[in-house]
Parts: sequence; C-alpha cells; structure tokens
Amino acid sequence: DLPGGGKLRMLRGIPGCRVVQVDHLGFVRQTLLAETPPVHGNHLKLTIDSRAQEIAEFLLEGKKGAFAAVEADTGAVLALASSPSYSLNNFYPVLTQKYYQSLLNDPEKPLFDRSLQGLYTPGSILKPVIAAALLENGVDPKEEIFCPGFVQIGNTKLRCAARSGHGYLNMTGAIEKSCNTYFAVMAMRYGVDALRPFLAAAGLGKKTGVEVPEKAGLIPKPAAARGRWTNFDTALISIGQGQVLLTPLQAANIAAAAANGGKIMKNYLVSEIISPSGEVLWKAHPQIASELPVKKENWDIIRQGMFDVVNSPGGSGRRAKSETFIIYGKTGSAEVSVSGGGRKKNTWFIGFSILDGKPYAAALLIEEGSAGGVDCAPGVKYFFENYFTQLLTKQKN
Repeated sequence: DLPGGGKLRMLRGIPGCRVVQVDHLGFVRQTLLAETPPVHGNHLKLTIDSRAQEIAEFLLEGKKGAFAAVEADTGAVLALASSPSYSLNNFYPVLTQKYYQSLLNDPEKPLFDRSLQGLYTPGSILKPVIAAALLENGVDPKEEIFCPGFVQIGNTKLRCAARSGHGYLNMTGAIEKSCNTYFAVMAMRYGVDALRPFLAAAGLGKKTGVEVPEKAGLIPKPAAARGRWTNFDTALISIGQGQVLLTPLQAANIAAAAANGGKIMKNYLVSEIISPSGEVLWKAHPQIASELPVKKENWDIIRQGMFDVVNSPGGSGRRAKSETFIIYGKTGSAEVSVSGGGRKKNTWFIGFSILDGKPYAAALLIEEGSAGGVDCAPGVKYFFENYFTQLLTKQKN
C-alpha cells in the first residue's frame, strides 16, 4: 500500500471521454455530451538506484540467489535482485500466454522474488546479533573460550567450521573466525530467552515495511509457547541454524544496524509522489522500526570483529577486503535439507561501508554454494567498489 489516500492513490489516472453522434460514414455530426478531459496519474519516484541495481543483477548472473542494498541510516532500498530471473523485453508489446506459462512451469522459479519472499536460514551472519545479546547480558568480551573444533552437547557434537579447532578466542576473535564453539558455549550459558529479544529487535519475525509483498521470517517462540527446548536448540540458534529464518532484505538490515548503532529502519521503495504538474504531494521520511538495546562500547566491539572478518589475514571474509574502501562484514554458510534427504549449503555475506560519512549496507545470498567467504564476500566487495566509484564520479561531474 502506498501512503496517504485520495489523490495520492491515483497513479494510473482516469481516461477522458466524449459522446458524439456519427453518420453511416463515420463522420461526427454533433456532440451529445460535453467532453470529459483525462486526468493524468501521479508519478512515483523510487529509491532504487539504477547503478546499484545494475551491479546487483550482474553479480547474480548464472547463479541462484538474491541481493539487497540499503541506505543504512534511512532504510531506503537501493537495489533488490533475485536470480534466476526473466527478461522484461518478453513482456512488450504483449505478454504471451505461452511465455508466461513457461515462467510458471520453470523449476528454477524465476517469478519468485528471493530478495523479499525467500525465507532462508541465516547461518553465521546472525552472529553480530547474538554477540549483541551476549554482551548486553554480561559476557566479558575479553574472556576466551577454547575451541577444539566442536562443542559437546550431551551425546551430540556441534562442529565448528575449523575441524581442527580455533584454539582460544575472545569475542572479536570469534566473530572474525566465525567460531561456532564460542557462540554455542556462550549462548548455552545464558539461554535462548536472553537471545530472543535481540532477534526480535533486529527486525526478524516481522515485515520490514517495504511497499511490496514480503515475508516476515521466523524466530523462536516465547518460552511459554515454545514447549520442549534443549541446550542443543539454543546452540543452533546461536550459530544461525534451527528455528530462525529471514529474507535477504532483513539480512541487509542487520548489517545496516551494525553501521548505524543498532537502529532497524523501516524499509521503503517510494521516496516521493509527484503530481503531473510537478508538485510533490508526499515525501518519505525515515522511520525507526525497532532498535537493538546495545551500548555504544558493545557496538564498537562488534564492529571491530566485523572489520577483522574482512581486513584480518585470517578473517573468514578476507576476500571482501578492498584497497579503496573500508568494508566491514560477516560471512555465513547455512546447511539446509533438500528433497530426497540430501543437504546443501546456502552461503551469505552481509556488510557495510561508509562513503562521505554516509553508511550503506548490503547482503548477498548464493544458494547451493560452498562458503560465504568464497561465494559471496568478493561479490559484496565488487558492489561497494563499483557503486561508490560511480557515486564519486557523479560528484566530480
């Protein structure tokens, strides 16, 4: 739905009409009713930046996945891309039933918008939010946890990405290396009820507010409605597995919150509604949808970890390191079940960067990938480098 009502909703316009009498040859003999002039519809100005959108679509060529980019301080959506997609050229001058049916029957689902309606397990891109919850619940960021490559939970081992282990890690080191053991041990110490409010405050489990159809995602239910819950369930949540799902746009908002100090901004695609005469009838104003209750010093710790993810030689997202711009990020790889009993990995990278004091955030998802640091980190680097270069070129001109 668009904001406002009445004239603001008149986007299509109203056709004019004239009733006349014609003779048998088709010549007009007289006008029977006065002419009603057409009413032109209002214009929409979108937040989508064609330069950002072009880069996003290029990144997904030949892949299955999605991309989202936002202004971190406003929530304005700069780019949304989903792949596989389709060519709009085939919709002009008319969309044939044959072509539309081929899209409907395509097993790759090109009509499905993965950026807004795809619900995905986040994997380790959720760890900045978990880190925020742990820090605000009293975890000492300097405390070290030993990672032997797994954590034993009852009769089950939860594996870490480094099968031989990370050794001793503190909070920033655990974010940098994406250590499952650290986050699982710390999360089990405090329990899922210490994590859940931060997941909700991060905008998960509810829609972003963008003006087109989207999914809300999933977070664990409150304790009273959750039923049987184990330490293993809590450990899974701490590493972005288990009962948590989000869209790529929501993932971009997590990176945006890390950039702007914890604010989850309401996303929007319409920046202005303009009359045919050029009058601005409505203008978007940034709104805070929710806010993570995290102290500045704790955000500094989380951002340092995200900086190290990209800029440390051993960081899990070091392939996103840019020689031109400073990028902060977090990798993720989420194992999910597929039909037939198999497993696959969906891989992620979320990140933010700052240009002329303005923060921008992005999320890239690749389905059936190998690792977020391999599949996605270089793509987000490519986005920021190329988009920022274009913005700077425009400023010079």
